[in-house]
Amino acid sequence: MRMKETLRGKYLAILAVIAVGILVVGARLRPQETAPNPPLPSETARLEQRVRREQAAGIGQYLATRAAELADQAVFLPARSTGAVRYESPTKLLTVAGPEDFVEPVLIVTEISGAG
Repeated sequence: MRMKETLRGKYLAILAVIAVGILVVGARLRPQETAPNPPLPSETARLEQRVRREQAAGIGQYLATRAAELADQAVFLPARSTGAVRYESPTKLLTVAGPEDFVEPVLIVTEISGAG
């Protein structure tokens, strides 16, 4: 009976050593997963600046297009020292009362002679 217990103990010990060996070898052979390096703060700042520049360029291009389309609609009135916008016809201009700073500017429609 003693012999069976000794063999059973040796058998369990050998199985335990084999199991630990398999775990160690498996842990060594397992592919290592490395986390990607986070971008450097300077790189992130450069990317943000580039995105802002691209957005600003797009906005600038849109505004330049709109200004070109509306360029003939805006005029300067030297007599009033103010700007005006053509209203309903080339001779009618919508402008403010004068060059002063108004809390609530008064809008005026004026008639000019000719299309100038």
